[in-house]
Amino acid sequence: KPFADQSHNTLLILKILDGHRPIITIDTPECFKKLMAQCWSNNPLNRPNINQVYQTLCEWKNSENVQFEEAESIRKTIIRYSADKKTNMDFIHTEAIYTSRLLTNMIRESALYKQTCIYS
Repeated sequence: KPFADQSHNTLLILKILDGHRPIITIDTPECFKKLMAQCWSNNPLNRPNINQVYQTLCEWKNSENVQFEEAESIRKTIIRYSADKKTNMDFIHTEAIYTSRLLTNMIRESALYKQTCIYS
């Protein structure tokens, strides 16, 4: 879960606007890491459009991709390890929210905060 160890608030929005991104887990295939990095580009012109993302996902689905098989093996190992030991993966910040909600007020607060910092 992205940013599970952090409060999902205005400060997190500001960090994301400044380029902070979630940690990519070790069981993520390299090709998927590359696509995520493209989607997270600070420059919107460098991001793939939805048609390009769809095409990439279709290509992955229709091919035998060793990266996904290796990632699944790693994921299963992590699950086995986690079942045996209590890990940091179990910690989720009490203010981390993983349900749909409007962010309008938080985005507005972030913009005002950033503007205040610039002009202070």
